[in-house]
Amino acid sequence: MFPSPKMKVEEDKDRIYQLFSAFDGTHTNTIAVSEVPVLIRVLGIAIKEADIKPLLKNWTDKNEERVTYEDFLPVYHALKEKYDRKANNPTTEQFISILSLYDHQGQGIITQQELSRFLGHGPEGLSEREINNLFHSTSALGNEIGISDFVRSIMEDQEILNESNI
Repeated sequence: MFPSPKMKVEEDKDRIYQLFSAFDGTHTNTIAVSEVPVLIRVLGIAIKEADIKPLLKNWTDKNEERVTYEDFLPVYHALKEKYDRKANNPTTEQFISILSLYDHQGQGIITQQELSRFLGHGPEGLSEREINNLFHSTSALGNEIGISDFVRSIMEDQEILNESNI
């Protein structure tokens, strides 16, 4: 029998609190701001330096040297959600590899018809209008489309959208 989602959340909160407490050398239910990135990594998030700086700046701008568990928890959950979303998204190389299966000549090219079929019947099931908009926004017009350029264009646009939403 599998644990209920509520039970899983409680187990996660207990684990986070136990690890947070291990970093609390003063026994005041706080940890040093400088320990936050280490704790986040211990909790399994491979956080990048670029994501750490704004996080710490939020606390250091207020001249806070220590962070409470209550202040840490929502920050951790926001980062976890962000990194979980990224982990579930295929990489540029994975998309290129998938579309390369349609490259029968081995030239890095897919026909617009094959790409339309893939996009319309794939997991997202894009409509014809959405596919046409995608082709126009990536300048993928014509019968033959460069796979790498097409995928990189989409992935760059997606990264910009993701960064603006976080």
